[in-house]
Amino acid sequence: MFKTNHWYHWISALAFWSFGLVFYLKEDIDVWGYGRWPIVLFMLTWGLFRALNGYLIWKKNRQ
Repeated sequence: MFKTNHWYHWISALAFWSFGLVFYLKEDIDVWGYGRWPIVLFMLTWGLFRALNGYLIWKKNRQ
């Protein structure tokens, strides 16, 4: 299995949050007729999971 450290997950979370911000600021995106919110919420949620996973790896390696 591919072993990663917590920095990989935190950097990935920042990237997802940055893309979420970009998609939020871009007003002419339309996802299945719902506007920009589905992709923005997906990016923010996925970034949250990446950050949480990075925190759990960091916490596990501290012990």
